[in-house]
Amino acid sequence: MYGRCTWSLCTLFSSCQILSFMKKIPSEIRTIFHHQLYITIQRETYIFQASSTKKMLKRLAITNIASCDIFQGEGIPTSWGRLYGGQAVTQSLMAAQSTIENKNLHVHSLHGYFILAGDPSIPILYEVDRVRDGKSMATRMVKALQVNKCIFQMIVSFHRDEQGPSYSIPLSNLRGFVASENRWRQATEILTPNCLIKNGIEASRHNNSSWITMIEAGQGGGEYWRCQWMKFNPTVEDKELTRAQQYQVLCYMSDMQLVGTVRKPHGDIFSMSISLDHTVYFHRQFDPTKWLLVYSETSTSSGARGIARSTVYQLPEAAMAGDSIKHAEDAVRVATFAQEALIRVPRHWNRPSNL
Repeated sequence: MYGRCTWSLCTLFSSCQILSFMKKIPSEIRTIFHHQLYITIQRETYIFQASSTKKMLKRLAITNIASCDIFQGEGIPTSWGRLYGGQAVTQSLMAAQSTIENKNLHVHSLHGYFILAGDPSIPILYEVDRVRDGKSMATRMVKALQVNKCIFQMIVSFHRDEQGPSYSIPLSNLRGFVASENRWRQATEILTPNCLIKNGIEASRHNNSSWITMIEAGQGGGEYWRCQWMKFNPTVEDKELTRAQQYQVLCYMSDMQLVGTVRKPHGDIFSMSISLDHTVYFHRQFDPTKWLLVYSETSTSSGARGIARSTVYQLPEAAMAGDSIKHAEDAVRVATFAQEALIRVPRHWNRPSNL
């Protein structure tokens, strides 16, 4: 409540009027107002900085503390006030990677739980536990803390490259039902990013930054699914991403569409929607600076919780040359995301008779 009051003060009155008002209220409440006013000003300033800073990985970088398996990261303020979950996932991965001495090992999966909402105005400590170090695999447990409280915990598994048979469900097998058209829309009907931009479809930004470009690829999707093109925008000064950095970038992107997908079948009825857990599987190598096709769907929700899963494909540039995807059989599945979300309705919500 005090945060909302402070914001109203900032927008309706001048600084002199605010100071005059502060002198007339009790000291304990004045302290709260001062704190909230500081946080509000800092947050607005940092949001501008986040949108104008081009080097994403530099903003996400963590520093080692006392040569221990403890690292510190700085929060990136968000337009919604809480720490972005994808940042906690990415910096946890960075911390885990920093403790892997065998450079032939690469992350292949991670599983995390969001325990408390993070505050982007407070630094985050990442404690890494070296659970196992083997010749072909390694395991790390990472705990993210703010104000001595765990806000996120994640287990990360690393694996060396090995030979083996390969299979992936073809992109052409993906489809989503569109009730308004009373038909299944095939993945081969998806328009390429260049065609969508040419047709006036605007790309969206995440958290007011230019780091990631997202374009709706499935005309808004269907009742339970959506499809997006996504890619990372490196600057001219950026060097070619290392393999470890490619995984970091995809982790940062992985939390951008899942909660919204869980909400999709119900419409805009929720008073709260947040991530509860997060999973990423890395199947094949990829280049996040080139377009990735992310197909997301939700399969069930009840009791104020729902789950969603995303399958991530990358196509060769030749398949993207025209207006629609060509040679969909050449697409490779590079990753899978999964998440459970908490979706709460207002107290006055009336349960529909058909639910």
